[in-house]
Amino acid sequence: MNILVIGNGFDIAHGLPTQYGDFLNFIRKYYEYKKIESSSAQNDGCFDEIIRLKTEKIELYDEIEVLTKENSWYLHFDSIYESRMTEGKDGWIDFEREISNIIQIIDKFRIHIINKHEQGSGKANLNDWQIEQLRVIIWGHVHFDYKTADFDIYAIQRLKDRLVRDLNKIIRCLEIYLAHCVHIEDCSVLSVVEQLDIQHVLSFNYTDTYRLLYDKGDKSINYHHIHGIAKEEDNIETCNMILGIDEYLSDSLKNIDNEFVEFKKFFQRIFKGTGNIYTEWIGTHKENLRVFKNSPNPPTMNIYIFGHSLDNTDGDVLRNLILQEHTKTTIFYHKREALGNQIANLVAVLGEDELIKRTNKGTQTIFFESTEKAI
Repeated sequence: MNILVIGNGFDIAHGLPTQYGDFLNFIRKYYEYKKIESSSAQNDGCFDEIIRLKTEKIELYDEIEVLTKENSWYLHFDSIYESRMTEGKDGWIDFEREISNIIQIIDKFRIHIINKHEQGSGKANLNDWQIEQLRVIIWGHVHFDYKTADFDIYAIQRLKDRLVRDLNKIIRCLEIYLAHCVHIEDCSVLSVVEQLDIQHVLSFNYTDTYRLLYDKGDKSINYHHIHGIAKEEDNIETCNMILGIDEYLSDSLKNIDNEFVEFKKFFQRIFKGTGNIYTEWIGTHKENLRVFKNSPNPPTMNIYIFGHSLDNTDGDVLRNLILQEHTKTTIFYHKREALGNQIANLVAVLGEDELIKRTNKGTQTIFFESTEKAI
């Protein structure tokens, strides 16, 4: 059994503008165009996409403003994007990491307020640094007195509700961008991918790149878009795209404290119905091992990982695959710097001892391969 696991690096390797920075730049260009609405803007590729969207799908064009205007997450992401561009950097931003940082800050304040309430006070007095951390996400949408810096449990609830609504809006806006403005059909195939004999594709992407470029109508290939898939005909209610965070609570708390569960990936997968189809493939592998348990050459599950950072936000899924019995995992990388980051992330996903065991000769089940065949 051969499983291909793909992350956003897979799309980037095909030259697709699917990074969060590309999306933020598109929204910026959208508002620039709305100010000028001139055909003279057509010498910019991003403006061309906006004009095409307005011409072909005016309802989607109008929806973008509804989804992003005064959106707390968009304002926060855009401020980070702006600061990086001002510093001469590439505008790279990780939405999931930013969401996690903010939710954990708010959750700490919530716990602090609860503790203060138990001590006879229902408010938390915040210092200047804490106020600054909240400023960019509150943005005037909830009642907050900056002079006294009092922040009660009801303000926390209103803030959370706002952030949930705004997150769903920004996800839908991202869906419109990916579905209408990212042209997979213009891409060329990669030989390193084309030569793989794949039966199952586990995609963490919102795009359908592998199916459109590689499977050539092969109905035998099984797909699982675990983070959903972009469809422009969706709306906020039907969009099944997952944009969330991993579990940050301890084992003793995660089953009893679900205050911010809407932001967590496992919840969104259940709520939006993206499912755990990949576990059925694992089940088939286990059944094959049972059938051939006395065979000197038991069946191997080959896992090929292309373009995934191996960040712990998807650690539960990665562990479930990599740690299966009689599994060989091949991780593709483009640059040695990326390889270093992947190894570092694997430590968090698997643990240091497990990773050492699985990369040592004699017990090796994890292999690294350059997409340029450098090693």
